[in-house]
Amino acid sequence: MKMKTVSLLTRWLTRLALVALLVGLTTSARAAAKTWIGSTDVNWNTGGNWNLGTVPANSDSATFNAAGTAGTALNNNIPGPVANPIGNNYNG
Repeated sequence: MKMKTVSLLTRWLTRLALVALLVGLTTSARAAAKTWIGSTDVNWNTGGNWNLGTVPANSDSATFNAAGTAGTALNNNIPGPVANPIGNNYNG
């Protein structure tokens, strides 16, 4: 009886690990590293201001290395409620 319990537990843990691995792979496969180039205008929602041509999505990372040629102030024209990270000011 003890061997059967261990076998069931092993199968259950193996399945749980497989599901966790698949969820992790799917999440990271969709995430992209977007870098601000700011060559079109100073609006966050302009795809041409980002290196991959689209604005960052929820799972993407956003990197700001330089101000870009359109200006030094970033206009965060993001529709809907916006969370402002504590201690960060992206307005130049």
